[in-house]
Amino acid sequence: MTITGLAGASGGVTARGTGAIDFATRSTELRLHMTVPQAGVTVDISERMIGTTIYMHSPLLSGATGKPWIKLDLQKFGKAEGLDMSAAMSSGGSDPTQMLEFLNAASDSIDRVGMDTVRGTQTTHYHVVVDLLKIANAVPAGKQAAVRRTFKREVALIGTHTMPIDVWIDSHGLVRREHVDISMRPPTASVTVGMEMTIDFFDFGAPVHVVPPPARQVADFADLAPPSPSA
Repeated sequence: MTITGLAGASGGVTARGTGAIDFATRSTELRLHMTVPQAGVTVDISERMIGTTIYMHSPLLSGATGKPWIKLDLQKFGKAEGLDMSAAMSSGGSDPTQMLEFLNAASDSIDRVGMDTVRGTQTTHYHVVVDLLKIANAVPAGKQAAVRRTFKREVALIGTHTMPIDVWIDSHGLVRREHVDISMRPPTASVTVGMEMTIDFFDFGAPVHVVPPPARQVADFADLAPPSPSA
């Protein structure tokens, strides 16, 4: 994984990482190396995600909490912003076996760019502009209302409803590479925030076992964040 331009930082921010994903259980383990060239800062982050809960480990975080890991429940955190993260994450956009079906439902058309080789595997390159307001079309009927509300709120938060995506899909229908390029203009931001992310998928079928860190080593972000004005 390579991510550039995070948070609209002057001079740019780059993050590179490797990891493993179990799409069936929605669990992920990543190791990221982030660089802020202008500030001369580098940060290593370990991340585990199980369902909608993220566990992060970094020297910066442990210095602030006294514990090596910090936990963030995206479902609880998103609820305060009107987001149903569990519903959003089940929309199919992160599953490499369902990508074409997802893109067909969430956009007006898919453009076939051509053939490319990714890590030695022959693939077909597609380009599409995803409409975040149409992602609900990609989920079962029972979840569509929740997903539609969530992405409508997300569009309001990031200031755009479109997301250009390129995917490289092999002869078995598996995504081998995904590239996202998005420009956001949140209502509270004075400048446009740009982000590009490229992910290569390989070693399909390898065993993946992601477990949360020991509870005694974890600080809950909810206990560290300042109370809301209504609290």
